[in-house]
Amino acid sequence: MKDAELQSASFFIFMVSQISPQIDRISDKTNQILNVVSHIEAYLISLTTNDIALTAHND
Repeated sequence: MKDAELQSASFFIFMVSQISPQIDRISDKTNQILNVVSHIEAYLISLTTNDIALTAHND
């Protein structure tokens, strides 16, 4: 491998090592957001289900 190729490969590995922790943090935050969204979705579904049950009961 030529010197320039070795330097380029080293730089690439260094950049990936710097970016990886940030990607992990973004992934963790994304999972937290998805968790909140799924809780909201479940809550809205329960409201809709309760509303349908009440409407059916009142008819």
